[in-house]
Amino acid sequence: MKQRHLDVNQVAQILNVGRTTIYRLIESGKLPASRFGTAHCIRVRENDVKKFIEKRFESDVDAK
Repeated sequence: MKQRHLDVNQVAQILNVGRTTIYRLIESGKLPASRFGTAHCIRVRENDVKKFIEKRFESDVDAK
């Protein structure tokens, strides 16, 4: 199955946050990403976004 890669804008829209937040998540290593060609061509695998959401949801549930 072919992996779908999302750009920073798409990820920000899915997570309902700003682009700066996505860049910070990537820089901190919390959200895996790949750079293609220029530094501005950053892509995140859709599965990694789903895993990030699941992990955040589990953290919120554990905190309660």
